[in-house]
Amino acid sequence: MIVELGVGILAICAVGYTVHLYRRRTRGKREQAEQDKMREKQLKMLKKIKKKFEEEK
Repeated sequence: MIVELGVGILAICAVGYTVHLYRRRTRGKREQAEQDKMREKQLKMLKKIKKKFEEEK
């Protein structure tokens, strides 16, 4: 009885740790994707500013 309880607790902990690792890995990728989008927006803004500056000359 006690052995089965211990095995069950270990199994639950293993599943929880696996979920934790999965979320940790995907969080980094998600943040990287958001940073890439921000970088693209910033580049577009800089290009627009550059065009306006060159037109004024």
